[in-house]
Amino acid sequence: MKAIMGWDLAGLAGEEKRMFLSHLSFHREIVADIISEARSQLVEARREYLKRLVAYHKDFAKWFSRLERQFAA
Repeated sequence: MKAIMGWDLAGLAGEEKRMFLSHLSFHREIVADIISEARSQLVEARREYLKRLVAYHKDFAKWFSRLERQFAA
């Protein structure tokens, strides 16, 4: 995702833009579901992995929100 977050996406056309945003929003929701499930069944030995995943999701969600606003303009 770090590589994708560095791409210049300004040149995407209408349908490409919608497909890309759809794919990324699906990714965001899947990761959120994984976090929710992991929290409900937290295994102490895996707490650090969950913290990393939550931090990743937070950064990704901020970036994606900015991207959605950029594409909406």
